[in-house]
Amino acid sequence: MNTGVKVARYQTRNVLRARALIGYALFFVVATVGLVRMGGGVERVLPSLASLMLFTVPLVCLAFTTVSLYDARAFNELLLSQPVGRRVLFRGLYAGLTLPLAAAFVLGVGGPLLLSGGAVALSGPVLLILGSGVLLTAVFVALGFVVAFSIQDAARGLAAALVLWLGLTVVYDGLVLLASHTFAAYPLERPM
Repeated sequence: MNTGVKVARYQTRNVLRARALIGYALFFVVATVGLVRMGGGVERVLPSLASLMLFTVPLVCLAFTTVSLYDARAFNELLLSQPVGRRVLFRGLYAGLTLPLAAAFVLGVGGPLLLSGGAVALSGPVLLILGSGVLLTAVFVALGFVVAFSIQDAARGLAAALVLWLGLTVVYDGLVLLASHTFAAYPLERPM
């Protein structure tokens, strides 16, 4: 068996033991069920789910990744002292963190949408929401790796991850507002 696969399996098992991952999935289950019941249908809920996803997924992925990597720092250093390639090790660690977080998101959002019955009729937009959530997970786990491996102190690293999340959230919202204000004379409903 490949060393990267072994590291990914170990990391995945380690992540699956975390109660935070279960809480993350349950948060999306409760939020999706609540929005579907109060929203009046899946097509009316998807924009709210997209907004919730844009705030929650990056925050959880950054925080979970940095905390997980800081907790496993001694083990990762031990692995790096072995005759294992760095790329193989980091790919395994990345896959082991990304896959459970992405699966928790997909199950937390996709399960209630599928059970509500409206996801089948709107399969394109639902798949877009799920795919966007998986891509956001992959990107922000990678950013969590950058923060955790570039800052040695755990408290400063977590603070840097939260500041990064806040900055990217504010910058994103600011760019959307700037684009909507700048191009107000044009029909923006479709691109927005």
